[in-house]
Amino acid sequence: MDAPIPGSGYTVSWEATESLPTQDVGKLVDGSGLGGVEVRFFLVQQHVTSSKTYDWDHLALL
Repeated sequence: MDAPIPGSGYTVSWEATESLPTQDVGKLVDGSGLGGVEVRFFLVQQHVTSSKTYDWDHLALL
C-alpha cells in the first residue's frame, strides 16, 4: 500500500507478509512455529530515477 505525503515529494509505502503457509497453521497447535505477520515500511522519494539524485541528507535527518 502506498500513501503520498502531501507537499513533501515523498510516499510512505508499506507491505505486510505472512511467512507461514496456510496449510501449516493447523499443525502448530502450540504456537511454537508461528512467526506472525511481518510489516515493512519504506520512504520513497517521488520522481527519482537513481540513487545519485536521491536526497540522502533528508533520509539521514529522518
